[in-house]
Amino acid sequence: MSVAGHILRAAYGGVAVVSCFFGASLASAAPNVLWINCEDLSPAAIGCYGSEYATTPNIDRLAAEGIVYENASSWAPICGPARSTFVTGVYASSLGTQHLHSHVELPQPIEPLPRMLMQKGYFTSNWGKTGWNTSQDNAFSYWNTQDYAPWRKRKEGQPFFCTFVLGTTHEGPANKQAKYDQLTASLPEKSFHDPAEAQVPPYFPDTPEMRSIWAGYHDLATVLDGQVGEILTALEKDGLAEETIVVFFSDHGFGLPRHKRWLNWSGLHVPFIVRVPEAYREMATSGPGSREERLVSFVDLAPTTLSLMGEPVPDYMQGQQFLGPDVASPRKLIYGARSRADDMQELSRSVFDGRYFYVRNYMPHLPYIQPGWIYGEEKRSFLELYRAEDAGRMPADSALLMADEKPLEELYDLHTDPHEIENLASKAEFASILKSMRKRNREHILETRDTGFLTEAEWERRLQPGETRYEVARVVNRVSRPRYELELILDAAERVGDRDVSVGRLRYWLRSLDSGTRYWSAMAMVADPKMAEALKTYLAARLDDDSDSVAIMSAQALLQIAPGHAAAKGVLFEGVRSKSPLIALLAARQVMLAGEAVCPLPDDFPALLEEYRGKGKTGRGSRPYGPPIVGSLRYALKNCDANE
Repeated sequence: MSVAGHILRAAYGGVAVVSCFFGASLASAAPNVLWINCEDLSPAAIGCYGSEYATTPNIDRLAAEGIVYENASSWAPICGPARSTFVTGVYASSLGTQHLHSHVELPQPIEPLPRMLMQKGYFTSNWGKTGWNTSQDNAFSYWNTQDYAPWRKRKEGQPFFCTFVLGTTHEGPANKQAKYDQLTASLPEKSFHDPAEAQVPPYFPDTPEMRSIWAGYHDLATVLDGQVGEILTALEKDGLAEETIVVFFSDHGFGLPRHKRWLNWSGLHVPFIVRVPEAYREMATSGPGSREERLVSFVDLAPTTLSLMGEPVPDYMQGQQFLGPDVASPRKLIYGARSRADDMQELSRSVFDGRYFYVRNYMPHLPYIQPGWIYGEEKRSFLELYRAEDAGRMPADSALLMADEKPLEELYDLHTDPHEIENLASKAEFASILKSMRKRNREHILETRDTGFLTEAEWERRLQPGETRYEVARVVNRVSRPRYELELILDAAERVGDRDVSVGRLRYWLRSLDSGTRYWSAMAMVADPKMAEALKTYLAARLDDDSDSVAIMSAQALLQIAPGHAAAKGVLFEGVRSKSPLIALLAARQVMLAGEAVCPLPDDFPALLEEYRGKGKTGRGSRPYGPPIVGSLRYALKNCDANE
């Protein structure tokens, strides 16, 4: 630890001491911390990251006064799990919070950072949403979406931790004209970006509409920049700029196809800027206007923030400190994940070493663009992709984007292929790199006790009252069978889409004592109908499995080879009617994917749809897990030409 580190720890290392320093000199007081978090924005839309097309003077000024991180990564290309990770310092896959629009209880003593700091006497505030996939209760002293200077509500001299979540660049306004028009209404004419000068990525069709979308995204980034300017100006006017560490970052990449929800570097790479005032400069690793290549993961943000504020970092946090008194050695690897987003069931994991980006897809039979409302034509960018594909105008570099299935593994060299076009996984000269990345991915899954290899419905079934996924996943009992046999389950999951897996192996797993292994065996047969045909008798026996997840996936496998299979349809229909929204969600998604194989649908399904929609007719739902269930049921009814 540096000399400065010892002084800071002594000065403000405890709760009581912090309280004593209200009004103390900067040399002996903890800094305030301000997070400015925007939504759905990639570095490409910000000037300080090299874009001459971007217009972001306030963010660029912050960069000139701070440190720009070139290799900062979200943990997930979707908001909820990304936010859960950075607010707790624990991977969402360890907590079980990796699925979008979920609500998972955290075990003691794990808490969101704002709640932890409020309990220590800090003033905490939020502007905008939280989206942590867990409770936000008792986390903020003040919550207001109009106040750009929330620290004015604190007690005199009270240290603060304020967060802003600015939704200006969210995929909504980027894809829907009315929302875009509303947000850009006060933007001066000269600040709008010329679509003719837009540089559309090579995996998008270079059409007037796509150029308009790209230019519009940069317009929204300019509006966002104005909001950032207002916050920083308020801080300066109040004389707090030299007492406050400012962190600016996005939650993940652009709210466009191949970015948001895509487990690519384009989906994970985020702008990340930290300004450390002169009084605390010894806690920075470089000076104003510097750029750092070190790898930074969202899991590092909470422990680093605590360290900067002179607070102890809990042992449970899985991240490391990249600023502060106890800076860790630079990371060699950062990890990422894709799990369920709305009603889209998915499971992929990634590893990045600063050059090579590796992806392991555990549901390779599902395409990147699955059918469903979140990839619907109401979003301009998706509509333009579909138009271009129908017209034969999609570029060759979009082949993987529009493919019917995903490869088992992906490997990209970002030094030579920054747009991640050429998958190197099958090339012999990269075999050793692929093997190393594959090994590290599996090790990380096991080390962090990744909870993603059981369905949400299965976790609901296995947990006793008061238990959490995090705790149960960590019980490894060598004497009796653990309740989460991750190694065995992972072995089965790794064979989905593997054409070399034998009938005997899948039959063995389908008869396993562990329902997680049985589930993945059934999914392997969904991915390979020939295997389902060979093992249809065993699949039929699993229709009354004591695990609803296994029964539902077995039904899906049978319907692939026997459309209209009465018993399989019955399993799915009863699942949709389940009182458990997690079972209903899994079943509704399989009903939607089964298409005409389950038609006609039961007469009560339109009423179920309305029940999950709840109040109003927005189509988003107000019941727990209502939005994703509504999404699948709407499309299922449409598939069967029923009333939706």
